[in-house]
Amino acid sequence: MNAERALIEQQTVRAERRREDGVEYKLRVIHGSGGKLELVEEPPRNQHWFHEWARIMYLTGGLF
Repeated sequence: MNAERALIEQQTVRAERRREDGVEYKLRVIHGSGGKLELVEEPPRNQHWFHEWARIMYLTGGLF
């Protein structure tokens, strides 16, 4: 019963998260919550430019 209560409390906290200015979010349904939504931060695209570049180079044969 404690595990179930902890799960409900965690879902409530996730569902009540507030949006911060300047951060992009997407909505996602919290699994097992009966349809409650949570905000999920979208990482800025420019942080992962190297990974994207390496992926493109690999797919085009530019590396390896």
